[in-house]
Order: sequence, then structure tokens, then C-alpha cells
Amino acid sequence: MRLPSLAFALSLLFAVPACSSDAAGTAVAGEVSLEQASSKHATSVLRFTVTVKNGTGKAIKTLDSVELDAGDGPKKASQIQQCDGGAPWLLKAGANATTEFTLRSNGPDRMAVEAPCTAAGKTALWEFQTFTKVDTNGSAALKIAMNGTLDDGSIWTATATATR
Repeated sequence: MRLPSLAFALSLLFAVPACSSDAAGTAVAGEVSLEQASSKHATSVLRFTVTVKNGTGKAIKTLDSVELDAGDGPKKASQIQQCDGGAPWLLKAGANATTEFTLRSNGPDRMAVEAPCTAAGKTALWEFQTFTKVDTNGSAALKIAMNGTLDDGSIWTATATATR
């Protein structure tokens, strides 16, 4: 019968590609996405809010890096301070969380991205490896990329463009 094999071939054509892969590089079912991104520019502070949607069957364990492009090319910040469990982006399978991130000066020659943890007074930080000046008062759309790991060691990556 040709009908079942045709149906199988069509199902492969319409499969949604995953945005996650395990350590061996094989695809993980589902994806992590950034949605409803918005940004507020100021003279020395840039705030952006994103909804992280976990469409995988695994929990999001970490958010390892945040990459920002405010119009002059992407700049990557890596995590230097984690939350003590229960952070907004440590999402269970199928969960969503909306988090506000802030980009600001972290000393005389450093900039960092920070986000509040669920524990009072604690903040997660992602810092640029070398001194990088990200334009906080720009008029270009803010492009955001994030990546991290799922609880089984799989890597997830998601991107968004923030509206003002």
C-alpha cells in the first residue's frame, strides 16, 4: 500500500524543527522560544522583558548566556552569578515565565545583564567577557539571543527582537 508510506513522508515534511539539541547534537522534541519581547532605553540603563516558553519535555536548568545587539553588532554576556534554585527561567516542561532583565554598568569598565531571582535580594548576573559598551539609549530594535541547558544536558537556544 502506498497510502501509509505517503502519509509518513508528508508527516516528515511538516515536522517542526527543534531549537534544542543534546550533547551528542541530536534534536530534542519541542523548542524553547522567546516571545513578547519589549525594551525600554534610557541614558545609562536598558531594560528588556521577555517571556521564555519551554515547549520541550525537559525542564530548563540554566540560562548560560545572553547576547544583545542594540544596532552595532551582537555582544555576548556569560553567567557569572546564578540564582539559588527556583529562578524564573528554571522552567519545567511546558511552562512559561516573563522576566525583566536590566543592562547597566557593573563597575568602571564593565557592563552586566541582571535579572531578579525569586529569593529576595538575590540577582543573577551575566557579564561581558571583555569590556563592551552596549548602547542603552539607541533607537534600533534590540535583538536578543539566549542559550542554556535543559535538565538532561541538552542545549537550548532562542532568539527574539524586542519592540519599544
